[in-house]
Amino acid sequence: GLDPGAAAVVNLDDPMAVAQFALAPVARRRTFGTAKSADVRVLSSEPFDATPEDEARAGADEWQRARFSVDGRPLEVAMPYPGDHNEMNAAAAIAAATAITSGTMELEDVARGLLAASRVAGRLNIERLGPYFLVDDCYNANAGSMLVAIATLAKRVARRGGRLVALLGEMRELGHFS
Repeated sequence: GLDPGAAAVVNLDDPMAVAQFALAPVARRRTFGTAKSADVRVLSSEPFDATPEDEARAGADEWQRARFSVDGRPLEVAMPYPGDHNEMNAAAAIAAATAITSGTMELEDVARGLLAASRVAGRLNIERLGPYFLVDDCYNANAGSMLVAIATLAKRVARRGGRLVALLGEMRELGHFS
């Protein structure tokens, strides 16, 4: 259903998306994922503690440092949001940005854009409440997002100490899967 003038961007780690990608009648194609053949390949990511200045600016005390290969060129970015899953979100953004600009965008501009990306309210936001941390992941939550939030928090607790307590509510919009 894509316009032939559009750019198709696909996650090579998703077999269903790859199958649909093969059918897209477009001239510009960009791929991302962990596969060696991906245009934007995720190499690694790790959490790190933000400086007080960065925390105040971005509203996050834990960031991700992610490493990519973009058309064979290395790119390391610091992202002001927690969670290993954000490396794949960043890879998708890099693939989209480089598809739109036909590869003319400088990787330094890509890194600056990811650093400046806005946090979304209700999406894995961690707020300090005295000695506690509250994780707000309530926006249109689903089982997958909850598993990622819990895994992110568990990794944080393992790194920093403490204990993990989860309070989960209903996910009514999921129909009978709720």
